[in-house]
Amino acid sequence: MWSWAVRGVLAALAAFLVIATVPRSNLSPAQVPTPTSSATEAPVIAKAADTCRGLDDSGASPIPFPARTAAEVIEGTRRDPSVRLLFNDLAGVRPGPMRDPRAPQCRPDLLELGQSVFVRQYPATTGRWLLPVRYQDQTLVTVFVYTDLNGMGIVGGNRGGGIAIPTEAEARAAGGTSADPVTAAELVLGNASCGRDLVMWRLVRQSGKVMYLVPEFPGAAPPGALMTDREVWFSTSGRPVAYAKAAAAC
Repeated sequence: MWSWAVRGVLAALAAFLVIATVPRSNLSPAQVPTPTSSATEAPVIAKAADTCRGLDDSGASPIPFPARTAAEVIEGTRRDPSVRLLFNDLAGVRPGPMRDPRAPQCRPDLLELGQSVFVRQYPATTGRWLLPVRYQDQTLVTVFVYTDLNGMGIVGGNRGGGIAIPTEAEARAAGGTSADPVTAAELVLGNASCGRDLVMWRLVRQSGKVMYLVPEFPGAAPPGALMTDREVWFSTSGRPVAYAKAAAAC
């Protein structure tokens, strides 16, 4: 009898040892793999890539157009192939550094040209038209249209954002005095700091004295820095002696 009891104990022990030696991974249920982020994001990326499909992302070099009036300039600039390309770049029709996050994705048709302003390349009679490219209440870039003696214009680049230009009334108030008011005012391109053209108001007082209001002079508070004709220079003149304001700006 004792031998049968021993045999029962040994059988139970053998069964326990078999179970204990089975690898744990074979006893646990298989885990279902979790989808990776790349798999879930792929449709989103594909959808974004298809958003601009069908839009014309072509462009070409600028072409001359009549530019004697503000209306002609706006019409010619709107039709210009280089400006069409600029609108496409701002709206992300094709990827590139010109993409502006403020512009609606793939909707260049929602961008518009704002009011144009002519600035004379003093003392010449030619100059540049400044046209803001706007979306809603924001100026994204300012387009330059250069004019010639025949009244023709051509797009010649742009700069980011708008150009702060005081109104003529503000310029006259800043440039004149009660005893010597401003009698003539016009926007011109001149230089007052470090070699780059700046938009400025040329203000002629009743006495004949000429003053210049430079809105974008470095460090100047609105409406700008007021300077004499000895502190600015133009494309046909050399740079004057370094006066305090110009030297500080450089």
